[in-house]
Amino acid sequence: MLFFIKILFMKKLLAKLILKIIGWKVVLQGDVNNLNRCILVVAPHTHNSEYMLGNLAYWSLGKPLKVIIKDAHTKAWYGFLIKAMGGVGIDRSQKNDLVNFVTKLFEKEDFSLVITPEGTRSRVDKWRKGFYYMALSAKVPMVLAA
Repeated sequence: MLFFIKILFMKKLLAKLILKIIGWKVVLQGDVNNLNRCILVVAPHTHNSEYMLGNLAYWSLGKPLKVIIKDAHTKAWYGFLIKAMGGVGIDRSQKNDLVNFVTKLFEKEDFSLVITPEGTRSRVDKWRKGFYYMALSAKVPMVLAA
């Protein structure tokens, strides 16, 4: 157990250092404890680098984070890294009951689940609404992030 506490502490320090070096600062408007268990709605989603920045922000706060990602990323040679950073692979080639899948994840543990409601990295006029139904079903709050 002590080993895991040391790793969490090291992740937190490393994340704070990296964010400081690259000139980023985490700014919260609200209670940090809201991030223990929520659907984190992140917009706009314009680049894959946001994944790393988001992970660093969460690590610096010492909060648990998961993100739904194409299962091709979790099955690739680097998949162990994606999973270690909170990636949960989803097979997008078939229909999934994603709302119930997410609800079951929240029944097992506490974390924040990152959702990008645009569904793409391109500008859209209308957001997808799955994050809303996930939050209702799992009985967790939605937290907006940018």
